Amino acid sequence: MLTLITRLKETQRLGLCFVLGASVLMTLTLLCFRIAFSGSLTHKYFAWNLFLACIPLAISTLLVLFPDRAKSSLVFWPAATVWLLFFPNAPYIITDLFHFRPRPGVPYWFDLVLMISAVWNGLMIGLISLADMQHLVLNRQGRIRSWIFAGLSVGLCSFGIYLGRFGRWNSWDVLLNPLQLFGEIAHQIANPFSHPRTLGVTLLFAAFLGMSYLLLKIIAHCGKTWWCATSLRSPSAEP
Repeated sequence: MLTLITRLKETQRLGLCFVLGASVLMTLTLLCFRIAFSGSLTHKYFAWNLFLACIPLAISTLLVLFPDRAKSSLVFWPAATVWLLFFPNAPYIITDLFHFRPRPGVPYWFDLVLMISAVWNGLMIGLISLADMQHLVLNRQGRIRSWIFAGLSVGLCSFGIYLGRFGRWNSWDVLLNPLQLFGEIAHQIANPFSHPRTLGVTLLFAAFLGMSYLLLKIIAHCGKTWWCATSLRSPSAEP
């Protein structure tokens, strides 16, 4: 545990993990209040979905914290494969907005805040995890291939969201029901225009996630530039 905390401090991720953990805890606290107040387990799935969303971030974080081990292809690529399988679980939470409607026993606005909180956490967890993986690929393969990796990840993630929401497939079905899962995937790919919903969901989510990721990268770059400029400013230049 001490080694992990030390690594988090060295990579300047301790603050990120603390704030992100606090944000997830807020969602879970709201969920607990809702269950206690209404006596209903209607939205209990948020707890499980957030747990699944944290798996890809846990994988990418461990790879970032232990770069010496991540340099080994025998470690990195199997870990990246598992990461990709679970990556859609994070932005998948966006589709839980389908469940948003007035329900008896709980104020409408409370459920709105609960769902927005869960969706925000899922989106941020996914984008931060993707940024981690792109950084690792950048160090291994260079800038162009790192962006190709990011683009493919977003596209496959969007297709995975469709499979999860409308096909009701899970990440572990790769091991439990591989023949049926890959059979459906092959059918969807071979006949894309016969499945307009598949194409529409995949393209729209890819566009949304892609733009969200680019915005996050730009904000991070601007923030870093501002911080460096502020740190280098001489005391005499202060107003």
